Amino acid sequence: MKEMGIKMNRIVQLIVLNCLLALTGVMSTFAMVDQKQGLIHFEMANYFLQGGDYKNAIKYYRKSQSKLGIEDLEIVHCRNMANAYMMVEDLDNTRSVLESCIKTSDYKKIEQSAALREVYKVYAQLVADRINPDILDRKREMVKQRMQKMKQAAATRKGPKLGFK
Repeated sequence: MKEMGIKMNRIVQLIVLNCLLALTGVMSTFAMVDQKQGLIHFEMANYFLQGGDYKNAIKYYRKSQSKLGIEDLEIVHCRNMANAYMMVEDLDNTRSVLESCIKTSDYKKIEQSAALREVYKVYAQLVADRINPDILDRKREMVKQRMQKMKQAAATRKGPKLGFK
């Protein structure tokens, strides 16, 4: 009788183990569906960002946040979301997105990831602009002067004009 009890316990343990494995499979399936949905929202947000619809871009970046499952994509997500916030001139949210990305990313990957370098660069510029707000105006003025010089040089250039009409 004792042997039968031990066999029953083992059978119950196997049943419980199979149930747990089945549930784990279901949970990973849900996680996979969540990642796929996150990737779809991420691509929709990118599409809106490229089209200049920044409010919808931000909306779909929020929906895809922390659902991509790939660190490199999460970094690109942070960078693009920060760009969308910058376009609507929401510097506080821009800064918070960049800060969270910097906190969660692996600094050792900066050599391999152009997106991560850009996150650090944009964050540093935001901090510098906060320290010295006049620098942004000076940079804009320098770019404007450079563009004017290029236009003047193009207008005074002799010879055939290159390009299509």
